[in-house]
Amino acid sequence: MPFPPYNPVRGEYKLTRAYRNLNVPEKLLHPFERFSYHERSIGAYLFDEFSTKPEEECPSHFVRPLCIHAAVHGNNVKCVGCNAEGSLLFNSSLRTDFCHLVCDDCGSVYTLSCVANKEKVQQLFDKKSQFRGSYAHYHEVEHLLADGPRSKMYFVFATRSNPDGCSHELPVYVAEIKGAAPNLNTDSFVKDRIRIKSNVVFEPLLGRRPWFTVLVPRDIDVHELSMEVFSDHFDVESLTAGSSSSPNLDCAADRFSRLKINGSS
Repeated sequence: MPFPPYNPVRGEYKLTRAYRNLNVPEKLLHPFERFSYHERSIGAYLFDEFSTKPEEECPSHFVRPLCIHAAVHGNNVKCVGCNAEGSLLFNSSLRTDFCHLVCDDCGSVYTLSCVANKEKVQQLFDKKSQFRGSYAHYHEVEHLLADGPRSKMYFVFATRSNPDGCSHELPVYVAEIKGAAPNLNTDSFVKDRIRIKSNVVFEPLLGRRPWFTVLVPRDIDVHELSMEVFSDHFDVESLTAGSSSSPNLDCAADRFSRLKINGSS
């Protein structure tokens, strides 16, 4: 799928110090004075996530590749659209807001979201909606699927923890995407463009039961592995000094899923 080039810079507006913790109604404050623009590289942004030691939950950057690996290489994982086994492929493009996985048989696509646990999944299933990525990207994928009579869009919810005591077994759920509405929030406004997000509407599938289960290797140091993968693509010293080297993330998820995936060194 032809996606625009990935922009390796994140920017956002933040309240200036003078306007923080003021007991004044927001409507009385001028927005152009309340906010100042802050920008940092994607490397610095990811460093914050990868360098944080996990507590009870597995971090999203760890669960995501494990889920993708299980969907692509796991036994008895079937496309929920056409029921074909072993047909799911990983879309390694960085522009994957709505297309992390693709079925090679029916052309259906899956977008992956990591959530805290199965209780959070059930709350989302009750609500039947979640804020997601680019609204323009949603319509781009929807248009590409229009020519495929069997192609559909699905939402995959991978859990980061299991409150039932099986911490090494994380259930994964799936829902069918029915549509999306545009959504604007404070993250939508950057200097060079307006990023319109999506409020995705979906319908739970499989009677709200797990689609499959991700097995987390017991003998892996998640923090050590995270920094090992991160260091393969970024200069950690330059990031901590305030500047990053050029990122090379095209194969990061694939490498992450292969490293010690079976508990081997």
